[in-house]
Amino acid sequence: MPTRNRFSKAPGFVNCKIIFNRVEFPSMKSMNLKAIKFIALHALCFCLAAPLPAHAETQEKGISLFHKKIKKILSSSCLRKNNFGIKIYSLDRGEALFELREKTLFIPASNLKILTTAVALETLGPNYRFPTRLYTDGTLKDGVLRGNLYIKGYGDPKFVTEQMWLLVNELKNLPVHKITGNVIGDDSFFDDRKRINTWIKNPGAQAYEAPLGALSFNFNTVQAYVSPGPKAGSKPKIVIEPDTEYLTLNNQARTYKPGTRNRLIVNRLDRNGFDEITVSGGIRLDQARAQYFLNIT
Repeated sequence: MPTRNRFSKAPGFVNCKIIFNRVEFPSMKSMNLKAIKFIALHALCFCLAAPLPAHAETQEKGISLFHKKIKKILSSSCLRKNNFGIKIYSLDRGEALFELREKTLFIPASNLKILTTAVALETLGPNYRFPTRLYTDGTLKDGVLRGNLYIKGYGDPKFVTEQMWLLVNELKNLPVHKITGNVIGDDSFFDDRKRINTWIKNPGAQAYEAPLGALSFNFNTVQAYVSPGPKAGSKPKIVIEPDTEYLTLNNQARTYKPGTRNRLIVNRLDRNGFDEITVSGGIRLDQARAQYFLNIT
């Protein structure tokens, strides 16, 4: 079965017909917007640990006490680097109750997921599913697809090896046992921007800095497994998953004797049209197999 290993854009589906439509369930399918708001509210209360007194003599006294408790929490030694900002806004009063570096830009990390999840649920709804569709410009007869097979992605964030296996298995059940044309990945549902303007300009090979894509596979990352060679001085054994012609391997590493100080370096380089996985340094003969996650360009 011929394949194109790098995703490319299909020439359009004017003369194509859909032969399979797979949808992927989001990992938080049972949650709704109210649940997210509830979690966000209680997470804030837990972090601040400073509820307004229920029987305060006046609202102003309550706010004053609230400020004192917040400042006491912020005096903790673990918060002295000033790498945080706070803004607490009262919907009832229509004003901010507490502000500290509220206009400073920070890297919010995982707590931003509360907001992005709420926006996604509000915009898409809790029943939205990410489809991945198969098209063909050929004909299917007696298990033989005479023509090209197009895999069109629509932004499924969890299209991983297991989902691909299920997709292929369901394709075989149609049944399709042979394809005479090419297998073409189409990521044209998104635009050509692979990175957001505010992201770091020259990212490394870390898996969490993978590019965007409508047909992302395994989160647009690969895994590199490095095992010691058969003897000291030999090259380590390296396995790249998934195995694809888009990736080349440059193995300059060595296997060291047990007890030797060593450092194994695995990196990914952009070679303008393909990616090169480079492995240097060494791994000891008595070491277990090492595993690395790398992004692709």
